[in-house]
Amino acid sequence: MTQSWPGRYYTEHLQSTWRVFNCMVKLGHVPASFGQSYTVPLLKTGSNAHGKSVTVNDFRGISISPVISKIFEHCTVVLCTTIVILLQI
Repeated sequence: MTQSWPGRYYTEHLQSTWRVFNCMVKLGHVPASFGQSYTVPLLKTGSNAHGKSVTVNDFRGISISPVISKIFEHCTVVLCTTIVILLQI
């Protein structure tokens, strides 16, 4: 049974990303852009911007990171945890 277009698309891209991840591990290098994110200010819960001056203390920041860097971060944690566990045996 063949996958529908979106499923096949994601599967092929994930297979390519594993090759990139393996190369990064072998070379010991992560692109600098993986550490970049975009910070978005959000109004804090319970803050009412109506009828008063809004200050910087009324906001909190969230960082938007590329999904692929988050996937690689998770894989790296799993890989490092596995290595530490194996070395302690």
